[in-house]
Amino acid sequence: MVGVMEPRKSAERAQTTSATWLSTFTPIRITTGRYLSKTDEHCFSWFTQTARGRYDSQEPWCRTFCIRRVFKHEVKAVMAQSRANEASTSGGLQPPTVQTYDLKFPLPPEGQPEGAVVDGIVGGPNVDGRPSARDVRFWEEGWYIWMSRSRWATQEKMDLMLLDLERQTKWMRAKEFDQRAWFESEVRRVRENVRRTNDSAEGVDGSPVVPHPGTAPHDYQDHYGPARHPYPNIAMESHLIRIPSSLPSMDVYVRRIFSPTEHLLSIVRDSIESGAQRDLMIRMWDTTKSGAPFVLAKNVIQRCWDAFTRGPGSDEE
Repeated sequence: MVGVMEPRKSAERAQTTSATWLSTFTPIRITTGRYLSKTDEHCFSWFTQTARGRYDSQEPWCRTFCIRRVFKHEVKAVMAQSRANEASTSGGLQPPTVQTYDLKFPLPPEGQPEGAVVDGIVGGPNVDGRPSARDVRFWEEGWYIWMSRSRWATQEKMDLMLLDLERQTKWMRAKEFDQRAWFESEVRRVRENVRRTNDSAEGVDGSPVVPHPGTAPHDYQDHYGPARHPYPNIAMESHLIRIPSSLPSMDVYVRRIFSPTEHLLSIVRDSIESGAQRDLMIRMWDTTKSGAPFVLAKNVIQRCWDAFTRGPGSDEE
């Protein structure tokens, strides 16, 4: 009969279609939370300027404070791998296996330790093969505080609020490679200027005077022209701090403050229980009854009075 299909054949066809669809589009990357309507960052900025600073075209006084929440879906990804091959052998569609892995987005330079930034580039996976970078920090789920006193950093921060962590990392990499290209061109420019102006000048060892490759070009800008940096160095005026997800209880801090007092009281208690305090008091009482402390005090007062009435004596005395 046209348009009618047996139930068994219909179920087998549905299983085959589902298995084919999963095998075609695997692996499937499932990301949740991307369309959350919750606010994840608040920023507060203060700018002031003086009449003198405005006349001299000075940078305004600037302070910016931001608090940012990083959600789990921003730093972790879920990969669903279908089991279509097992479905064909077991006679039924098997549920996909789910795996979670870290995305490993590195923090900007202001959030990295000194060893993680090599030649102005934050070390990390697949970055110019830089194994020399140490203790590289990555974005994690939780709260972060960002502070800066640079107006350039504040302007860039507002632009970065348009981007997620992945695109922020791409922007950071683009800046790093632009800065490296600028630095290499500046070194070549300085070397060429030195070669042209100091062909006859020789150093101590007789070699031409040229700048060291690792020396910043701005050290020579007074003699060979200004250094045209593509981006302001905002990392020196900014800080990025992660708020710990869990803090120790107040008992830890209270015990740390009162630990010296507790140690002193324990010593006093042990001396009382051992009888040392009682023996000390008995000796002091016996010494007082013998009159020795009074004799000592009398002799000290007598000597002080004699020195006061006679005045300074001779050098022999």
